[in-house]
Amino acid sequence: MKEHIVCDVGKCMVDEESPKCCLYCDKLADCTDKCTVSLNETTKICNYQILTIYSHHDANRKEESGEYNRYNDSNVFTCIKCGEEYDSSDEMYTDDDCDYWCNDCYHEYFTSCANCGEYYLNEDMSDTNDGLVCSECYNDHYSRCERCDTMVSDDDTQPVLDERGNQLTYCKECFDNHSSSCNRCDESFSDNVNIREHNGMWYCPECYDEQVGVCNTCGESYDKDLMKMVNGELYCPDCVATCVVCGVTYKEEDTINVNGRILCNDCNSFEEHQEERRTIQ
Repeated sequence: MKEHIVCDVGKCMVDEESPKCCLYCDKLADCTDKCTVSLNETTKICNYQILTIYSHHDANRKEESGEYNRYNDSNVFTCIKCGEEYDSSDEMYTDDDCDYWCNDCYHEYFTSCANCGEYYLNEDMSDTNDGLVCSECYNDHYSRCERCDTMVSDDDTQPVLDERGNQLTYCKECFDNHSSSCNRCDESFSDNVNIREHNGMWYCPECYDEQVGVCNTCGESYDKDLMKMVNGELYCPDCVATCVVCGVTYKEEDTINVNGRILCNDCNSFEEHQEERRTIQ
């Protein structure tokens, strides 16, 4: 039996007199708490390998708290959670720290990640709409719906614009129930954006202003490409008229119907003057 020093985390050990490496991985011990424990020569292996070595105070603490080191000199493998002993490690599971778990404890405290399928401690998992996922998948493949606050797979999200034009992330359910799409620009908008209907089409505020105009006379809405601009103002087809003489479009109230002919005031005055001259002659 020989005295050794074991590092705090139980990974490697050193000789009490001089540093010593793990027999399997050659990792140097980095012990800051000079605790000693009597170890059998065959157990000079760090925690990264097959067996775990605990410092003397760690061993006492685990014994008092009911937690068990999975190694003992009789080569019995012990579940770190319940203390059940097994003759072969083939009957057990190991975690990232190389600790042994019996079948019952492993399936009680570990869960398969819904995304990658790997097993992790339940306490290290995060809840999503797919179920529990590991931290790596959670950070790389999931986003939070900015309306219902649910974590969802990136494949199940949709971009939505708010009233300021900022892009939000919605889950599919919130997208279907709380957003609308513009038929002109094909963008989707949150339900606090005023999406307006015109002739069976839905428009966002910007597209509505570009596509639809309001007649300055009757106040009705029309597609702008059907309207006429008169003195910088829009008018619907029913509220304007084009002079048959000069071809200029005017507000209907600024034209005169003379025997079925639409004339502007200027052209009408000119024709009346011409008629007066012919009468005098």
